[in-house]
Amino acid sequence: VTKEPLNYIVTTTSQKNRVNRMVTTASQKNRINYMVTTTSQKNRVNYMVTTASHKNRINYMVTSASHKKRINYMVTTESQKNRVNETVTTASQKNRVNYMVTTASQKNRINYMVTTASQKN
Repeated sequence: VTKEPLNYIVTTTSQKNRVNRMVTTASQKNRINYMVTTTSQKNRVNYMVTTASHKNRINYMVTSASHKKRINYMVTTESQKNRVNETVTTASQKNRVNYMVTTASQKNRINYMVTTASQKN
């Protein structure tokens, strides 16, 4: 639990499955803007998730580009009194990546957990 905005970069590299991801979270007056970018080898996935919360309004955009791969992902956003819980799940063929990003913002407190599980790693 931290009372100040957090900027952090999480980079994960796996064998035969290079994943570079950047998570940036900025909290100012209970507004949250963050971008998640994931690129993998032999499975190019570029998507951006942007969430802006202002007076319990949520606008988010999900853009996905795949290259000869199947992508299934679920984005769930719940906002109650400027609390945001999100789960992003991406499953690809021959490149299974399961990760969960949870961000809770209440009075500039940020709790987040990043879990990455990859096959053959």
